[in-house]
Amino acid sequence: GFLGGFRYSLANGLLKSASDAGISSGKIYSSDLFGSCAGAVAACVVFLPLYGIYVSFLFAGLLNLIAFAGLFSYNRLRRFE
Repeated sequence: GFLGGFRYSLANGLLKSASDAGISSGKIYSSDLFGSCAGAVAACVVFLPLYGIYVSFLFAGLLNLIAFAGLFSYNRLRRFE
């Protein structure tokens, strides 16, 4: 919940410029929807039957933390340009 919303806002702030704010927001939102759909299908078809609920939740949390850390580090690198 919180990390997902913060991650979306951070990505939107990093890629948004004044000239193409609508286009970059649309691309971020569409990739968010595609990732959610792919994650739901992968969780139902692969992870839950093979690994169970506990490992599936751990894997999803790990992926969220990796995505958040990548965006956060990209934000720090971009600030120094």
